[in-house]
Amino acid sequence: MESLGLQVILAPQLITLPPSPQPSAVSVGVTLHNPVNTTVTLLKWGTPFDPRANILGVFAVADAGNGESIPMDTIQISRKLPASPDDLLQLPAKTSLDTVVQLPPLPLVSGHEYSISAQGIWHAVWESQLKDVTPSQLEQLSDAKRGEFSSNTIIVKVE
Repeated sequence: MESLGLQVILAPQLITLPPSPQPSAVSVGVTLHNPVNTTVTLLKWGTPFDPRANILGVFAVADAGNGESIPMDTIQISRKLPASPDDLLQLPAKTSLDTVVQLPPLPLVSGHEYSISAQGIWHAVWESQLKDVTPSQLEQLSDAKRGEFSSNTIIVKVE
């Protein structure tokens, strides 16, 4: 597995949530940065840019004090090949794209801080523009690189 040079960066700010008896929904800002001199096209499945990233296990939340994982409901999805063009994301050289992911409601306790990070696998990254990814490459996910990604960690404080 390669790192592929792509960087997943979670918004570095300290987020403060008001105390609530209900589980708290947390929004996480995510930036994908392509630091190399080549445009890449990637399959969004299982990344923070997947429309279902919030329930696919891409994000991990833990109590920052004791390291205990906070349980999150997750699902597994069977995907049908070939991927559609909507499942792809083009990232030009030396650029970044931003998104916000709304995590499902979590049982966060007042007075605690929580760490949030993202990790997973790039299932297919082509070193080419989106228009140059062929139907055959989509069908077989061929000529693509695969690799793992992991983000920085941010802290959420519940007042």
